Amino acid sequence: MGIDPGKGGGFCYNYGTMIVLHPFKDLESLKLRLLGLTFDYSVLEKSSSSPQQGVVSSFSQGENFGLWQGILATLQEDPVNVVLPAEWSRWIIQSLEPHEEPYPVKTDSTTRAEWYQTLKHYNQRLAQSRFPDLKVTLKTADAVLIWQYAMHRKANPYGKGESQTPSKKRAIPKKGKTLFETLKEEVQ
Repeated sequence: MGIDPGKGGGFCYNYGTMIVLHPFKDLESLKLRLLGLTFDYSVLEKSSSSPQQGVVSSFSQGENFGLWQGILATLQEDPVNVVLPAEWSRWIIQSLEPHEEPYPVKTDSTTRAEWYQTLKHYNQRLAQSRFPDLKVTLKTADAVLIWQYAMHRKANPYGKGESQTPSKKRAIPKKGKTLFETLKEEVQ
């Protein structure tokens, strides 16, 4: 499972061969979506507040993170894997294929808000191109990419012959298959 716990975030998981994604709306809809499910591996994004954020925004962000920690503690036996945005983003950048849109470059004149929007839209386009059978939105794009990173981490846990630098080997589709088809096979 991959979770973007932000107010405008979402979550993505695989249920057998099916990949499921949902935006985070409220606790009630979340309970209904996850009722009866268990997970063996999850990655929860932990982002920090910034001086530009207001107190309410920072509090909401921390509240959602804590909510997800509690939910995941009840849905899985193993500890929750917490990851900073820079870590999963770095893996996504390193896993880019030559035919994929290059990662955007921030200029000195780009404001924080503009950069955030640029990344959100880029992540949506990238996730949609990697998983064309899914309906990826701005709210679910990061969750899909975090889920893809989670699948990589689950298959290649650090300390088992892999350095802290993520490799590209999981991001390469099998010959004659799309990345979506390859990942579907790997989760079976």
